[in-house]
Amino acid sequence: MKKLSIATALCLVAYATSAAAETKIWQVTEETDAGIKYGQGSWKVTKDGDKVSGTAEIMDDVGNVVTYKLDGTFAGTNYTVNLVDRSDKRKGCVWNGHIPSPSGVQTKGLAGWAQCEGVKIIIRAYD
Repeated sequence: MKKLSIATALCLVAYATSAAAETKIWQVTEETDAGIKYGQGSWKVTKDGDKVSGTAEIMDDVGNVVTYKLDGTFAGTNYTVNLVDRSDKRKGCVWNGHIPSPSGVQTKGLAGWAQCEGVKIIIRAYD
């Protein structure tokens, strides 16, 4: 009986841990007027509570791969994510993503601007 109780407790802990953190791959595009004109790739996003973390790999319009880390928060469908250690050397990038407006071109996923030092990037994400 004691072994069954321990096994049950371990299963519950494993289930609770796996339920707490969820990882998905999001398809992402980036556009700007400076540097990368257009890029597309993916974010590997882990959501745990109200925290967001992960990694990004974006191929720009000339074939270079840009990588960075994701670190931020979300509430409902509003995200504030720091784009950390970008390999293209952009600094201070913070993405504010949300569901697109119903009258906009994009009708699914998330969209928003990332403000970096000296440049703004529009990022569209689909999970």
